[in-house]
Amino acid sequence: MIMDGDTYDMGSVAYLRHHRQAISIARTVMYYTGHTMLVGEYGV
Repeated sequence: MIMDGDTYDMGSVAYLRHHRQAISIARTVMYYTGHTMLVGEYGV
């Protein structure tokens, strides 16, 4: 999970088995989607 303290935007991921850079994916969720969480084995 990653959160921007100034804007309270948040991005998080769960159950991504085939990706090592979870924080980078969470940052992408935060900045480029309207969602706060991405869950799934093949989520990206």
